Amino acid sequence: MNELKEHIEIQTATFVKEHIKDIIELCTINNDELNNLLDKEYSKKTFGLSSYSFLTLVNSGNKGRYWVDEYLINSETYLVCSQWGGRYTNRDGISTSQRKGDKFIEYLSNHDLLLDKYKNKNIEFVVGSLEDKFKKWWTNNFSKKSDGNDFAEATKSGYLRALKQLKTSQNIDIFLMRNLDNLNKLLVRLDSGDLSEYNKRNKNRDTSNGLKQYIKFLNDESNEQEDIKFNEIQLTKENTKNDFKFSDEEKGNLDFLYKNILFKGVPGTGKSRAIDTIIEKELNIKDEKKNILRVNIHSASSNADLMQGIGISTNANGSIKYSEKQGLILDMIKRATFHPKQPFVLILEEIQENSLNELIGDLIYLIEEDKRAKEIEADNEEYSYEELVNKLIEEHKDMSYIEVPYLVNDSTDYKKMIMPNNLFIFCTSNYRDDKKVIEDNLLRRFEVIEIYPKNKKEMGKDENEEDYFKSKDVSDFLEALNTSILKVMDDNHETHPDRFIIGHSIWKDVTDDKTFYKAFSKLITEFKDIREVEFDIFKEILKDIDLPKDIEIELKKSYFELIKDLQIKINYGFLN
Repeated sequence: MNELKEHIEIQTATFVKEHIKDIIELCTINNDELNNLLDKEYSKKTFGLSSYSFLTLVNSGNKGRYWVDEYLINSETYLVCSQWGGRYTNRDGISTSQRKGDKFIEYLSNHDLLLDKYKNKNIEFVVGSLEDKFKKWWTNNFSKKSDGNDFAEATKSGYLRALKQLKTSQNIDIFLMRNLDNLNKLLVRLDSGDLSEYNKRNKNRDTSNGLKQYIKFLNDESNEQEDIKFNEIQLTKENTKNDFKFSDEEKGNLDFLYKNILFKGVPGTGKSRAIDTIIEKELNIKDEKKNILRVNIHSASSNADLMQGIGISTNANGSIKYSEKQGLILDMIKRATFHPKQPFVLILEEIQENSLNELIGDLIYLIEEDKRAKEIEADNEEYSYEELVNKLIEEHKDMSYIEVPYLVNDSTDYKKMIMPNNLFIFCTSNYRDDKKVIEDNLLRRFEVIEIYPKNKKEMGKDENEEDYFKSKDVSDFLEALNTSILKVMDDNHETHPDRFIIGHSIWKDVTDDKTFYKAFSKLITEFKDIREVEFDIFKEILKDIDLPKDIEIELKKSYFELIKDLQIKINYGFLN
């Protein structure tokens, strides 16, 4: 029967570092191999390094992706590439770390450089060491004492310290060992064998007691009841397997100058249509639906909905699970980052209903032209979002970014975010009460464009050569109405009379008396219920305006009488 190979878990970077000295010695006597390791294509083919050579000269100016340790080879000083990690898992379930690690083992074996302690071993290359995993398991009370209580903090620290000291005092690296038979043999040595005196000296058998917990961790000996206890609240990070290709595929047009536009105006003036025109005529991505996100903002919208929040779910056992929930805007930012040669559009409609500062938080800082991530070259490699952002920041030292905390674990680490230059942000805002959300920092960062109502001539014709505005008489009425609104509201000392004008959208399709009365009814609702304008002012606006042919509207004494008369003319049959 074939003997099972010992299993070792180790980070790829740690494994590489242990072999650097021997590789440097090889390059000292083999100039051809030195030149190979300085070549990016060779390094990509041999080690899976995407855009970097294994070695680079210290004075090459390319230190961003290399370790700081310097190595002397034949009077020249070199650095070694540090890019050996990666959580991305391919279709075969193999991580980037494992692929790079396996390639590195193959290289070492071909040059007879693999250290003896790794020969004939089953090596698993991990993101995050086995030591880190055990430490988290141990310090978070996933194991209990026999009486069900937690271990004291001093006890947990002592066990960890004793296990680490095995490496320095006995040259036994516990966290490279996973074979339970070998670990149990070591436990016997500590309890009653050649290491028993060492064990007794170590704070009353902290070493053997710590090893028992490590074996328990590996063997998952906690009973079902304990599993339920420490899984009642399971904290998880954002799913790191949502990795994508950093694609250089080109689509659309990125030459449109305006990255951030705020379209302001009264309802029904064509603000959204202006955005659609930019998408179709300027960016050329009308049919690229995945590149366009339209979000209607309302008073209940929150940062948790649009950027990131906490999701809560339960499993079959009723245990609660908290996880990071990715919002719509954050998802769009990530997609744009992974496709730098394609325009992406984020449309935020009706931002007067909320505060954009509160909705996207610190990201507002990055939307400025000089803070966006530019000159990004995609390499068609696969990364998680965090890996890609860290890579770009290291390559471009002056790149602006923000740091946001993880929401559901106790890590002191922060994840970085950037604003890709290919993400266009277009917003619309109605005049109603929008003073509260058009803050100074938004006005500074957005191109603010006022959109006013249009008449029949200004609207022109559609692609079928038909008039957008169906009736010239109705168009003339609307133009006269808005002129009167501006005058009367100014006479009544309104600071912004243009906030009361009426958009053309409800009028452009009016073709007969019934559709006119319906549009006029909406006009009354605007002044009576939304603007809360007194009826006498409303009458003053209308008194000198000529109505279209065949339209009869008698200005009554109140909104009540006027509305009642209009509804009779419209003849809502279901009210009879």
